[in-house]
Amino acid sequence: MIVRRRPLGICGAIIPWNMPAIIMGWKIGPALVAGNTVVLKPARTAPLTCTKLAEILGGAGLPPGVLNVVTGPGETVGREIARNPSIRKVSFTGEVETGKQVALDAAPALKRLTLELGGSDPMIVAGDADIGKAVEGAVRGRFYNCGQVCTAVKRLYVDESIADEFVRRLTARVEAIVVGNGMDRGVGMGPLNNRAGFDRVVGLVDAVRERAEGEIVAGGRAPFGEQYDRGLFFLPTLVAGVPHDSPLFAEEVFGPVLPVATVSGIDEALDLANNSRYGLGASVWTRSADVIARATEEVEAGIVWVNQHLKIPPEVPFGGTKESGFGRENGSRALEEYMEEQAVLVRL
Repeated sequence: MIVRRRPLGICGAIIPWNMPAIIMGWKIGPALVAGNTVVLKPARTAPLTCTKLAEILGGAGLPPGVLNVVTGPGETVGREIARNPSIRKVSFTGEVETGKQVALDAAPALKRLTLELGGSDPMIVAGDADIGKAVEGAVRGRFYNCGQVCTAVKRLYVDESIADEFVRRLTARVEAIVVGNGMDRGVGMGPLNNRAGFDRVVGLVDAVRERAEGEIVAGGRAPFGEQYDRGLFFLPTLVAGVPHDSPLFAEEVFGPVLPVATVSGIDEALDLANNSRYGLGASVWTRSADVIARATEEVEAGIVWVNQHLKIPPEVPFGGTKESGFGRENGSRALEEYMEEQAVLVRL
């Protein structure tokens, strides 16, 4: 018996605007190594990174037609990639509802799919955690790239025994972040990518004020007022005492807003962490081997960090569960996503 792994043929990739270079690499790397050709559609608000990288690869010797970057709206270009029967696999990163539409469009041809549909990653801080390290992890995990990261910390659950000190120290760190042009020295966070995302963040924070669902202890406003010509800046925002049923926990907040709730122990923390339609990533911060064992066994997420958050080495398979999607990128698993096995049995 011989088992061959053959390339699928033409593969489609549809990527978002928040990390175009990294996500482009995640998709085209294994596809090309496995012997496929790729049609890639970048986001409308961030096309130039992808077109420049394709130009560089062409100049380095990649044959014409192997990598094709097609810009345009998702309603036309994206749907054609999903529907066209010549494309045998589609890898999509983006919003849940858009990903579901991609799956529907690809279904008639029974295409291979990889769907990475975002998340609402919980960060659990146990009572025995190193508070200083956990605070730094929350700051980097939430406010990196202005919070526009699918695996960012989006829900923070802190054990009630350390909650007061944790929130006090976290507030001081959040207030110290300098917002402005990322090319300027000392700036720690830049603007949001687009006006729709900015307006959504503003609306969610305004709703917190109107409904009194928690206390805004840091940020909560645009630093430059109505001067949007300077950029879509919003201060890193920390909301303490957030009710467990708040939209800040239920929805994916793609921006620099971090809600915090207290929990009475690891049982409640795990229940709340899993009470979500998302299942992309999660982290637990503790010194306890028992808590680590329980969290890594029980948390419903494609990747679980212990005493860290956000780091994804290239050899680690990455993807989600539940409505965060299916399929895996990175590592050897990514190559398998772009190949088809063929069994050959010979009788002489």
